[in-house]
Amino acid sequence: MVRAYRDGELASVYPIARGSAPLLVTLGATLFAGELPDNIGLAGIAFVSLGIIVLALGNNRPDTKSIFAALAAGLFIASYMVVDGLGVRLAESATGYAAWQAVVAGFLIPLSYVAIRRRAPSLPRGKEGALVVVAGLLGTLGYCIAVWAMSLTTMGGVSAIRETSILFAALIGTFILREKMTVQKLLGAITVTGGVVCLSIS
Repeated sequence: MVRAYRDGELASVYPIARGSAPLLVTLGATLFAGELPDNIGLAGIAFVSLGIIVLALGNNRPDTKSIFAALAAGLFIASYMVVDGLGVRLAESATGYAAWQAVVAGFLIPLSYVAIRRRAPSLPRGKEGALVVVAGLLGTLGYCIAVWAMSLTTMGGVSAIRETSILFAALIGTFILREKMTVQKLLGAITVTGGVVCLSIS
């Protein structure tokens, strides 16, 4: 995602990464958990794919490398969601699985940083540091809720509901980051969101 954000606009690369995730989660859930999509689910997949094409082929589209980076991010998102969806069902305890997932990730991520950078990670101080901590806590809580939801319903549906954030990203990119909101971006974001809604109710 960092590579995609470096050269591409938030309102373009974010929907490609997040919009491709429900499609890939649905495929993974079909292959590994036997969760076959119904007609509405298939329509959702088609809308997601169409929306991504609309976003990727516009005049202001990201460069090819940014598009592939965003799609690779979508693949990783889908992979960890399918793994966690299977894991929470095998664990038979959403709370316990989510807690251990957070603890293990909290240990392995800083360890990976040290292994790559050869130094301990450091947080910014003051207001910026507080915002980083709050963002980390909210992100962890949000994903723990998603893990709990996957213990109750289909993985593709949970992933689809998560990705309605695509429209919020487009709005943030437009009104906060001052990125230009073209008609094509808007139609693409709406189409992808329509697709994930179809997946959520399938």
